[in-house]
This record gives sequence, C-alpha cells and structure tokens, in this order.
Amino acid sequence: MIGSKIRKLRNKIKISQQDLAAMTGLSKSRIGRIERANVSLTFDEMKLISHALGISVDELAKVELLLSPSSLL
Repeated sequence: MIGSKIRKLRNKIKISQQDLAAMTGLSKSRIGRIERANVSLTFDEMKLISHALGISVDELAKVELLLSPSSLL
C-alpha cells in the first residue's frame, strides 16, 4: 500500500522514478521495486522518500481506508 501511495504522490508532483532516486540517493530500480511492493521498505528509506515528496513519515505511513456507506451499516 505504501508503494502505491509513493507512486501516486510522485506522479502528483510530476517527478520520475529517476528524479526521486536522485533526490533520495536510492537507485531507480529500488524505487521501482518499492512502488511495486516487491521489497520491504526500511524506515530510513521511508524518511528519505517522505522528505523528497515533501510529507512527513507519518503521512506516508498512514493507511487510508475507504469505506462505502453500505459497509457502515
């Protein structure tokens, strides 16, 4: 879930995986694997990525649940 959130935020601010890699010091392939959830994200990577995206680690880690009105009944 965090990987897809990273991708959405990255696309929202219009930066490429290569740009994010350069901003964080991580490799482009590592960013891709994180976004696809093929690897576990370390806390240090979360700090680097959240800083590059301009959000807090808390915001990045927050899981947003979408509930439909019928699921509340």
